[in-house]
Amino acid sequence: MAIMQKKTIVTILLTLAGAIVLAVAGAIVVAYSGMIDVAAANRPSALTSWFLRTTRDHSVAARARDIQVPALDDPGMLKVGAEHYQEMCVGCHAAPGLQPGEAARGLEPPPPRLNGGLPMSNEEAAEFFWTVKNGIQMTGMPAFGKTHDDQKIWAIVAFLKRMRKMTPEEYRKLVPAPGEHHEDDADAEHKDH
Repeated sequence: MAIMQKKTIVTILLTLAGAIVLAVAGAIVVAYSGMIDVAAANRPSALTSWFLRTTRDHSVAARARDIQVPALDDPGMLKVGAEHYQEMCVGCHAAPGLQPGEAARGLEPPPPRLNGGLPMSNEEAAEFFWTVKNGIQMTGMPAFGKTHDDQKIWAIVAFLKRMRKMTPEEYRKLVPAPGEHHEDDADAEHKDH
């Protein structure tokens, strides 16, 4: 009886090992064959989209789990975040009253629109912080942690939190169009002279 159990266990293990070898070999064949179309002009299959989206969402959540979210309601933080968002993010993610830029229309997956939606939870704020700091591979989302310290990244998150309820007019008050000046910017210029 014991010999028969050992043979059964060995057969199961060899079958599993063979299946793993075949799966790896199949993946290598698919990768080198060029059969998968990676053109950004074409949408991936529903299965591929689901797999990549699920992988991304769980990866970000796992890495952001222990991030401590600071208070995000400081008006100075909001202004700094708005300026950085306007400079680096609006071209892909749009803003209240603004559409994404041309380059964003060609990205696959398309960048998410970040204005509107439900109030931001602390868990979501931590995930935004992690994403802005580290970027997302193969999506066009850069890692701004290479050029911005944590304080500036938290300011961007503070702005994202506020932007969910922001009108186009409120956005323009925080971030003037090119060539426009804020009232407080003009005051600062007069004080310097």
